[in-house]
Amino acid sequence: MDMIMIVIACLVSGLGAVFGAPVECKVPSNLTLQQQHNQVLASGGVLLPGTGSAQISPEFIIEHNLYGDSSCPSDAASGATDPLEERSICPWYGVINHDPTRYPATMVEAKCRCNKCINNNINQCEPVKYRFYILRQTSVCQDGYYVYTPEEIDISVGCTCAKPRSAAANPIDGDVPDFPF
Repeated sequence: MDMIMIVIACLVSGLGAVFGAPVECKVPSNLTLQQQHNQVLASGGVLLPGTGSAQISPEFIIEHNLYGDSSCPSDAASGATDPLEERSICPWYGVINHDPTRYPATMVEAKCRCNKCINNNINQCEPVKYRFYILRQTSVCQDGYYVYTPEEIDISVGCTCAKPRSAAANPIDGDVPDFPF
């Protein structure tokens, strides 16, 4: 009789998860996510240098730029040790792009400091975007852990000086202009 009660107790406790009792789902360890992410990267994905899953407080994210001045300078820097983002005629600064449902959760994204190119009021500064592979947390819980799926996202990595787009150069509703080659 005691054996039957143990079996019934085990069955009833296991049925809670099946019939709607909350199952606590956890985020996998950074090592597990890093291994899964490395598999995505090995298949052609790229990761920004200096990124990872660092824990950063929301206050820091809201209040701070990661590096650099965000104001538009009157002239580009030209010193021997000045970094590219300051020597460019479309300088940029880095900001923290943090998303706790993504691995890596924290990435650095470039923001243009100027609307127009320095010493050129005709052309404009445009972000240069690059496609990166990340892992996105889903709502699926498997063996007590959230399931992550690969996803592509575009992140700005710098800024460049470009001619303004003409109205004819802007494809509308996915129309791609025909090129004569």
